[in-house]
Amino acid sequence: MYSEKCHRKSSSRCYRCLNRKDMKTILTGLAMVLLSSHAAAESDIESALAGCAAIKNAKQKAGCYEAVTKLATQAKPIAAPPQEAEPAKVSQYAEFIAKAKHNITRDFKDPASVLWRNLFVSGDQMPVLCGELNGKNSYGAFVGFRRFYAAENAALQDIEDPKRPEMMNGMWKTMCGKKVENIGEVEDVDPSPPSTTQKAKWLTVLAEKNGCEGKIRVRSTMKEGTKEKFEVTCADKNLVFTCDFRGPITEQMGGIPFVRGESGHNQAACWM
Repeated sequence: MYSEKCHRKSSSRCYRCLNRKDMKTILTGLAMVLLSSHAAAESDIESALAGCAAIKNAKQKAGCYEAVTKLATQAKPIAAPPQEAEPAKVSQYAEFIAKAKHNITRDFKDPASVLWRNLFVSGDQMPVLCGELNGKNSYGAFVGFRRFYAAENAALQDIEDPKRPEMMNGMWKTMCGKKVENIGEVEDVDPSPPSTTQKAKWLTVLAEKNGCEGKIRVRSTMKEGTKEKFEVTCADKNLVFTCDFRGPITEQMGGIPFVRGESGHNQAACWM
Protein backbone atom coordinates (compact mmCIF):
# COMPACT_ATOMS: atom_id res chain seq x y z
CA MET A 1 0.00 0.00 0.00
CA TYR A 2 2.94 2.36 0.34
CA SER A 3 6.25 2.79 -1.46
CA GLU A 4 9.74 1.96 -0.26
CA LYS A 5 10.32 5.67 0.00
CA CYS A 6 8.02 5.74 2.96
CA HIS A 7 10.53 3.74 5.03
CA ARG A 8 12.98 6.59 4.73
CA LYS A 9 10.53 9.17 6.10
CA SER A 10 9.33 9.66 9.64
CA SER A 11 6.17 7.83 10.56
CA SER A 12 4.43 11.15 11.30
CA ARG A 13 4.69 12.07 7.60
CA CYS A 14 4.09 8.62 6.23
CA TYR A 15 0.47 9.34 5.25
CA ARG A 16 1.83 11.54 2.45
CA CYS A 17 3.21 8.46 0.73
CA LEU A 18 -0.22 6.87 0.39
CA ASN A 19 -1.95 7.27 -2.91
CA ARG A 20 -5.51 8.61 -3.09
CA LYS A 21 -7.12 5.19 -3.48
CA ASP A 22 -5.34 3.78 -0.44
CA MET A 23 -6.19 6.83 1.66
CA LYS A 24 -9.86 6.58 0.75
CA THR A 25 -9.85 2.89 1.69
CA ILE A 26 -8.37 3.66 5.11
CA LEU A 27 -10.78 6.55 5.73
CA THR A 28 -13.73 4.43 4.70
CA GLY A 29 -12.62 1.71 7.10
CA LEU A 30 -12.31 4.27 9.89
CA ALA A 31 -15.77 5.58 9.16
CA MET A 32 -17.19 2.05 9.14
CA VAL A 33 -15.74 1.43 12.59
CA LEU A 34 -17.25 4.64 13.91
CA LEU A 35 -20.59 3.94 12.24
CA SER A 36 -20.70 0.16 12.62
CA SER A 37 -23.84 0.12 14.78
CA HIS A 38 -27.23 -0.28 13.13
CA ALA A 39 -28.04 3.35 13.85
CA ALA A 40 -24.95 5.42 14.58
CA ALA A 41 -25.28 7.95 17.35
CA GLU A 42 -24.84 11.60 16.52
CA SER A 43 -21.68 11.68 18.64
CA ASP A 44 -20.11 8.95 16.43
CA ILE A 45 -20.91 10.89 13.29
CA GLU A 46 -19.52 14.08 14.78
CA SER A 47 -16.30 12.26 15.76
CA ALA A 48 -15.87 10.93 12.23
CA LEU A 49 -16.44 14.37 10.74
CA ALA A 50 -13.95 15.85 13.19
CA GLY A 51 -11.37 13.32 11.95
CA CYS A 52 -12.05 14.41 8.38
CA ALA A 53 -11.60 18.05 9.35
CA ALA A 54 -8.10 17.28 10.68
CA ILE A 55 -6.88 16.11 7.25
CA LYS A 56 -4.87 18.84 5.51
CA ASN A 57 -5.03 17.52 1.95
CA ALA A 58 -8.16 18.98 0.34
CA LYS A 59 -8.88 15.98 -1.92
CA GLN A 60 -8.38 13.49 0.89
CA LYS A 61 -10.57 15.60 3.20
CA ALA A 62 -13.32 15.65 0.58
CA GLY A 63 -13.08 11.88 0.19
CA CYS A 64 -13.36 11.45 3.94
CA TYR A 65 -16.46 13.63 4.15
CA GLU A 66 -18.00 11.72 1.26
CA ALA A 67 -17.40 8.35 2.92
CA VAL A 68 -18.72 9.46 6.31
CA THR A 69 -21.80 11.07 4.81
CA LYS A 70 -22.60 8.00 2.75
CA LEU A 71 -22.20 5.58 5.64
CA ALA A 72 -24.08 7.81 8.05
CA THR A 73 -26.98 7.91 5.63
CA GLN A 74 -26.93 4.15 5.19
CA ALA A 75 -26.77 3.63 8.95
CA LYS A 76 -29.98 5.48 9.65
CA PRO A 77 -32.83 3.08 10.37
CA ILE A 78 -35.85 3.15 8.14
CA ALA A 79 -38.44 5.30 9.81
CA ALA A 80 -41.57 3.46 10.81
CA PRO A 81 -44.65 4.67 8.97
CA PRO A 82 -46.66 7.10 11.08
CA GLN A 83 -49.50 5.48 12.93
CA GLU A 84 -52.86 6.65 11.81
CA ALA A 85 -54.89 8.28 14.55
CA GLU A 86 -57.86 6.27 15.63
CA PRO A 87 -61.01 7.73 14.15
CA ALA A 88 -63.22 9.50 16.65
CA LYS A 89 -66.00 7.34 17.93
CA VAL A 90 -69.28 8.29 16.33
CA SER A 91 -72.40 7.91 18.40
CA GLN A 92 -74.90 5.46 17.02
CA TYR A 93 -77.41 8.24 17.66
CA ALA A 94 -75.45 10.90 15.73
CA GLU A 95 -78.03 11.28 12.97
CA PHE A 96 -80.89 11.40 15.46
CA ILE A 97 -79.09 13.95 17.67
CA ALA A 98 -78.55 16.29 14.72
CA LYS A 99 -82.20 16.05 13.75
CA ALA A 100 -83.43 16.56 17.33
CA LYS A 101 -81.24 19.65 17.73
CA HIS A 102 -82.60 21.03 14.48
CA ASN A 103 -86.20 20.42 15.55
CA ILE A 104 -85.88 22.02 18.98
CA THR A 105 -84.16 25.16 17.64
CA ARG A 106 -85.86 25.62 14.27
CA ASP A 107 -87.93 28.56 15.55
CA PHE A 108 -84.92 30.28 17.16
CA LYS A 109 -83.71 33.55 15.65
CA ASP A 110 -80.08 32.35 15.71
CA PRO A 111 -79.97 28.52 15.99
CA ALA A 112 -76.23 28.37 15.27
CA SER A 113 -75.42 30.31 18.46
CA VAL A 114 -77.24 27.92 20.82
CA LEU A 115 -75.14 26.58 23.69
CA TRP A 116 -75.64 22.98 24.84
CA ARG A 117 -74.70 21.13 28.02
CA ASN A 118 -75.45 17.93 29.96
CA LEU A 119 -76.75 16.19 26.84
CA PHE A 120 -77.77 12.54 26.86
CA VAL A 121 -79.99 10.16 24.95
CA SER A 122 -82.85 8.50 26.80
CA GLY A 123 -85.43 5.87 25.93
CA ASP A 124 -85.68 2.16 25.21
CA GLN A 125 -87.80 2.01 22.07
CA MET A 126 -87.78 5.65 20.97
CA PRO A 127 -84.64 7.80 21.47
CA VAL A 128 -85.08 11.19 23.12
CA LEU A 129 -82.40 13.88 23.33
CA CYS A 130 -82.35 15.49 26.77
CA GLY A 131 -80.24 18.20 28.36
CA GLU A 132 -80.02 21.97 28.65
CA LEU A 133 -79.81 24.67 26.02
CA ASN A 134 -79.21 28.41 26.06
CA GLY A 135 -80.40 30.56 23.16
CA LYS A 136 -80.57 34.25 22.34
CA ASN A 137 -83.63 36.47 22.52
CA SER A 138 -84.65 39.06 19.92
CA TYR A 139 -82.10 41.51 21.35
CA GLY A 140 -79.20 39.10 20.92
CA ALA A 141 -78.79 38.28 24.62
CA PHE A 142 -78.65 34.75 26.00
CA VAL A 143 -81.69 33.89 28.10
CA GLY A 144 -80.04 31.26 30.31
CA PHE A 145 -79.82 27.47 30.30
CA ARG A 146 -83.13 25.63 30.35
CA ARG A 147 -83.99 21.94 30.33
CA PHE A 148 -85.37 20.46 27.14
CA TYR A 149 -86.25 17.15 25.55
CA ALA A 150 -86.68 16.41 21.86
CA ALA A 151 -87.70 13.24 20.05
CA GLU A 152 -87.40 12.59 16.33
CA ASN A 153 -91.06 13.50 16.03
CA ALA A 154 -91.11 17.30 16.36
CA ALA A 155 -94.44 17.06 18.19
CA LEU A 156 -92.70 15.37 21.14
CA GLN A 157 -90.46 18.15 22.40
CA ASP A 158 -90.52 20.95 24.94
CA ILE A 159 -88.33 23.63 26.55
CA GLU A 160 -88.61 24.49 30.21
CA ASP A 161 -90.43 27.67 31.19
CA PRO A 162 -88.22 29.24 33.91
CA LYS A 163 -91.31 30.77 35.52
CA ARG A 164 -93.03 27.39 35.78
CA PRO A 165 -90.33 24.70 36.05
CA GLU A 166 -92.75 22.31 37.73
CA MET A 167 -94.53 21.94 34.40
CA MET A 168 -91.42 20.24 32.99
CA ASN A 169 -90.78 17.89 35.93
CA GLY A 170 -93.37 15.25 35.07
CA MET A 171 -92.52 14.97 31.37
CA TRP A 172 -88.80 15.14 32.14
CA LYS A 173 -89.12 12.04 34.31
CA THR A 174 -91.09 10.25 31.62
CA MET A 175 -89.05 11.27 28.57
CA CYS A 176 -85.58 11.49 30.11
CA GLY A 177 -85.66 8.89 32.88
CA LYS A 178 -83.86 6.12 30.98
CA LYS A 179 -80.41 7.31 29.95
CA VAL A 180 -78.81 5.07 27.33
CA GLU A 181 -75.88 7.22 26.15
CA ASN A 182 -74.15 10.24 27.62
CA ILE A 183 -73.27 12.85 25.00
CA GLY A 184 -71.28 15.07 27.34
CA GLU A 185 -71.20 18.68 28.34
CA VAL A 186 -70.24 21.68 26.27
CA GLU A 187 -68.64 24.36 28.40
CA ASP A 188 -70.07 27.83 28.32
CA VAL A 189 -68.34 30.14 25.87
CA ASP A 190 -68.02 33.86 26.13
CA PRO A 191 -70.79 35.19 23.89
CA SER A 192 -70.56 38.39 21.94
CA PRO A 193 -71.15 41.45 24.16
CA PRO A 194 -74.69 42.84 24.30
CA SER A 195 -75.54 45.61 21.89
CA THR A 196 -76.07 49.24 22.90
CA THR A 197 -79.79 48.79 22.24
CA GLN A 198 -79.93 45.77 24.55
CA LYS A 199 -78.11 47.63 27.32
CA ALA A 200 -80.46 50.61 27.00
CA LYS A 201 -83.44 48.25 27.31
CA TRP A 202 -82.08 46.72 30.52
CA LEU A 203 -81.25 50.11 32.03
CA THR A 204 -84.72 51.38 31.16
CA VAL A 205 -86.29 48.45 33.01
CA LEU A 206 -84.06 49.12 36.03
CA ALA A 207 -84.94 52.82 35.99
CA GLU A 208 -88.66 52.06 35.87
CA LYS A 209 -88.33 49.68 38.80
CA ASN A 210 -86.60 52.49 40.70
CA GLY A 211 -89.43 54.96 40.19
CA CYS A 212 -88.63 56.62 36.86
CA GLU A 213 -91.62 57.66 34.78
CA GLY A 214 -92.04 59.21 31.37
CA LYS A 215 -89.19 59.49 28.89
CA ILE A 216 -86.00 57.78 30.06
CA ARG A 217 -82.55 58.59 28.69
CA VAL A 218 -79.60 56.22 29.05
CA ARG A 219 -76.00 57.39 28.61
CA SER A 220 -72.79 55.41 29.06
CA THR A 221 -70.25 57.44 31.04
CA MET A 222 -67.41 54.96 31.60
CA LYS A 223 -66.32 51.58 30.28
CA GLU A 224 -63.49 49.37 31.49
CA GLY A 225 -63.34 45.76 30.34
CA THR A 226 -66.72 44.14 30.95
CA LYS A 227 -67.71 46.84 33.45
CA GLU A 228 -69.64 49.90 32.36
CA LYS A 229 -71.19 52.87 34.17
CA PHE A 230 -74.46 54.44 33.02
CA GLU A 231 -76.30 57.65 33.82
CA VAL A 232 -80.05 57.24 33.55
CA THR A 233 -82.30 60.29 33.67
CA CYS A 234 -86.03 60.80 33.63
CA ALA A 235 -88.41 63.64 34.54
CA ASP A 236 -87.59 63.78 38.23
CA LYS A 237 -84.65 61.40 38.76
CA ASN A 238 -80.99 61.08 37.89
CA LEU A 239 -79.75 57.52 38.53
CA VAL A 240 -76.29 56.02 38.17
CA PHE A 241 -75.84 52.28 37.55
CA THR A 242 -72.68 50.20 37.33
CA CYS A 243 -72.96 47.01 35.27
CA ASP A 244 -70.73 44.03 34.66
CA PHE A 245 -71.78 42.29 31.44
CA ARG A 246 -69.58 39.19 31.61
CA GLY A 247 -70.50 35.74 30.34
CA PRO A 248 -73.97 34.64 29.28
CA ILE A 249 -76.62 37.09 30.49
CA THR A 250 -80.11 36.00 31.46
CA GLU A 251 -83.22 38.04 32.08
CA GLN A 252 -85.17 37.58 35.30
CA MET A 253 -87.74 39.47 37.35
CA GLY A 254 -89.33 41.13 34.37
CA GLY A 255 -86.30 41.94 32.24
CA ILE A 256 -83.52 42.62 34.77
CA PRO A 257 -80.14 41.31 33.50
CA PHE A 258 -78.45 38.62 35.59
CA VAL A 259 -75.01 37.02 35.25
CA ARG A 260 -73.32 34.07 36.91
CA GLY A 261 -71.23 35.23 39.87
CA GLU A 262 -67.93 33.81 41.11
CA SER A 263 -69.82 31.55 43.51
CA GLY A 264 -71.70 30.02 40.59
CA HIS A 265 -75.02 31.60 41.54
CA ASN A 266 -76.88 34.12 39.42
CA GLN A 267 -76.60 37.74 40.49
CA ALA A 268 -77.80 41.07 39.14
CA ALA A 269 -75.56 42.41 36.38
CA CYS A 270 -76.24 46.07 37.34
CA TRP A 271 -76.37 47.89 40.66
CA MET A 272 -76.71 51.46 41.93
